[in-house]
Amino acid sequence: AASDVYKRQEKGYVSVEMVVETAGGHSSIPPRHTAVGILSTAIHRLERNPLPSHFDGPLKQTLEAVAPHTDFGIRLALSNLWLLQPVVEQVLQGVPTISPMLRTTTAATLFHAGVKDNVLPNKARAVVNFRVFPGDSIDDVVAHVRRVVDDERIVLTPSKKRREASSVTATDSEAFALLRSAILDVYPDVVPAPYLITGGTDARHFRAITDGAFGFMPVRAALGDIRRAHGNDERIRTDSFVEGIGFYAHLMQRAGGWR
Repeated sequence: AASDVYKRQEKGYVSVEMVVETAGGHSSIPPRHTAVGILSTAIHRLERNPLPSHFDGPLKQTLEAVAPHTDFGIRLALSNLWLLQPVVEQVLQGVPTISPMLRTTTAATLFHAGVKDNVLPNKARAVVNFRVFPGDSIDDVVAHVRRVVDDERIVLTPSKKRREASSVTATDSEAFALLRSAILDVYPDVVPAPYLITGGTDARHFRAITDGAFGFMPVRAALGDIRRAHGNDERIRTDSFVEGIGFYAHLMQRAGGWR
């Protein structure tokens, strides 16, 4: 069966700016390490040393929910995690769409240095973005960066734009039962399952007034659609869009009756 998901946890967010300043000069007389080299080494260290994975978190609950609906071989592995968890975890860490659900992710997103190819830049700046796994904290991430970079020449500054990972939304509630029922009414071929959203959503704004914030995107998306998110040709199918509108209408009708 196809598998759609509802969200009950959401990652946090913080970026760390890294700046190094050197004397600069002419490229024909370079020092052993330029500003670009120093900063590149720091980024390389961070990419090679990610924060620890957390298989026992939301991903394990997702796998347990979908296991009965998978092929025999996968079902066998997921039904025996007590024995095969290390193997399953290692395999999943190599899957680009799943590995972010295992840990706080590290993504170097900005790098600025130099204005001319024969001039040594006297300043290099980079930004590394972290999506914080529930259970990790922003302080944990910053401490990790300082420990891994371990270079006094680099000034590290956490971004002002930041948020901790969300709390867990319980699924043993009438609200969740309503949502799950509405999903199955409109999408009878899917498997509702717990899920950790790896990006950020507006649901975080509702957590100040409720501990029951669920997120569900009523869109049938193929793997190619997911990979296009925030990239070239980002889109959803028109029939999926119409179906999603129908879902929201159905959910509101059910909620009105439920209340």
